[in-house]
Amino acid sequence: HILWCHNVVKAYGMYEFAKDRYGNLQDTRASWSKKKTFEDNAKAMVSFNPGLSYDPDQDLTAALSKHYNPELVKEKLAECHDMLKKENAKEVDEKADAELAYDLTTWEDFPGVTYSVTKVMLQALTRGWAGISGTGPNVGFTQYAASLREHYA
Repeated sequence: HILWCHNVVKAYGMYEFAKDRYGNLQDTRASWSKKKTFEDNAKAMVSFNPGLSYDPDQDLTAALSKHYNPELVKEKLAECHDMLKKENAKEVDEKADAELAYDLTTWEDFPGVTYSVTKVMLQALTRGWAGISGTGPNVGFTQYAASLREHYA
């Protein structure tokens, strides 16, 4: 899971996403009790993000014994921990030499047009019969779609 977070940052620039996921792993590590059995601790993990954050004191030699490059894995785990840990307060442009991912969020709820809450609610409650006009397929749209189908048929 930690290596996946590392790859998400390096390949896609999704630093904030990976930092949130890794934060869940840190929370689980903080609540992990050495007095409990593994099974009891595992039951307390969140099901959508199981696992623990990196622990430099844990020997991973046996777990990585069949990996083709265990030293690289250990290096990447430590790098990811340093990059994503909650205590880390790097600025956006310094984060792991990664560029930020493209943000697909719109700037407005309805880009280009301003609607009132009343009209939006009326549109939703009447299933489009009243409220906002000019949304959805109309005669012009239907004709344009038919011309495209005819052109590419």
